[in-house]
Amino acid sequence: MKDRVYNFIKKRCLLLWTILAALTLTSMYVSAEYLGENSVMKRVVIADSEQKAMFSSNILEENGEKVYQPKYVSALSEEDKVQGKAYDISLLLWNYSRNNPSKWYSQDIKYTLTATLVKQDGTPLISEGLDENKTIMILKDGEEKCKLNSLSLSGNFSDTLIYKTSGTTDNTYTIRFSNNWNLQDDTNICVQLIATPDKAGNADKYKDISKIGAIIGLRELQSMGSSGWQVYLNEQRSGGDPKDYDAYNLVVTGSGNADIILTIDTNKLEFNKYFYDENLRIKNFTAEEVVYTKPDENGIATMNIKADASKNRGTEEKPEYRNRYDIQLYKKYDSNTIDPENWSFFAEDNGSAMSEGVWLIYKVNTDES
Repeated sequence: MKDRVYNFIKKRCLLLWTILAALTLTSMYVSAEYLGENSVMKRVVIADSEQKAMFSSNILEENGEKVYQPKYVSALSEEDKVQGKAYDISLLLWNYSRNNPSKWYSQDIKYTLTATLVKQDGTPLISEGLDENKTIMILKDGEEKCKLNSLSLSGNFSDTLIYKTSGTTDNTYTIRFSNNWNLQDDTNICVQLIATPDKAGNADKYKDISKIGAIIGLRELQSMGSSGWQVYLNEQRSGGDPKDYDAYNLVVTGSGNADIILTIDTNKLEFNKYFYDENLRIKNFTAEEVVYTKPDENGIATMNIKADASKNRGTEEKPEYRNRYDIQLYKKYDSNTIDPENWSFFAEDNGSAMSEGVWLIYKVNTDES
């Protein structure tokens, strides 16, 4: 009996080896496939390492001292100016990483916030040519902490992010540009803000957090025609970095009527199909209100929105007037994916072909245009 078993195994040795090898290769393939699928988590691993940066801001960023961040605002009316309104930008400092608000720094963060008048490229401005009546103030809880103009080109003050065992903390400031700011001519008058942890002579203190900064200037909000329609990315206006987002929220809002034409490079971005697809969309758009044209051979697609805030899109019994469209844009991830370096990937249509680095352009056509 033993001889028969032995001879059986001996004769089928090659078959058994083949089966064993196949099982081993299958195991290797499954393992490789599993690792391949999890390679997409690389961005999460990077984000996890960034959790150590528990001194952060909605505007300021590490190594951002020379990074220009325009803030888009609508021009104040004469009535607004009479009422004392100004151009206010919110600045927040946090004791946690933006990527992980569930963890916060384990002690108080004492820091100095330095403000300097500079050009967009970070070159310090000089008093000559500056109007002393045009000011940039930093306020906290309505109290002036720092004021810049031609007579005072820089200033600073100290503050503290208080550690709490119960949760995160933040300090909120207002960057106030005076209401006589010229949104066309004063674009190269900016404020450089740098928040530096105060080590108080102790080199080992705050070794795990870095100073953060940015250059902030005002720009006039574009695409505001006589019809009153405007187009913008919500994340851009909130002061974020485009690389921090896997998707963006495009807002089309206003009054009157206009044709909003969006042109997109679908090799880089794609519209949320639940917005435009006739069979999938959630909103009950009227005929021809939102028309999507599929990508051409180069991957360029368009969406045309016939916006009319005065038109009843519903019924007499249940009227519906639409003055806002919220459209989600998703990054397309593949082996050729490159994150945008700045917000210039989103631009106004200038009548020419989409240039390198531009993924989305918009145009507002009105009866007057």
